[in-house]
Amino acid sequence: MAIDYLLLSVFNLIAVLADRKNLPIGFFGKLSLVLLSPFYNLTYLPIYLTCLFTSYDHFGWEKTPRIRFQKKDG
Repeated sequence: MAIDYLLLSVFNLIAVLADRKNLPIGFFGKLSLVLLSPFYNLTYLPIYLTCLFTSYDHFGWEKTPRIRFQKKDG
């Protein structure tokens, strides 16, 4: 888990350094972005694991009912 945190922190640090001129936040804002955003990214872990262990046959397209919109006169 610590390795995941460090890896995500490094990726976020690279992103912040690459786009530092376009981020309208100060130094401590950028530091908190690098240190706290890995926790947000880890919230996607259950989604990744579900997709990893679910067969492709389970996923499929469902037909979405459509509504015809008509322009009202007047």
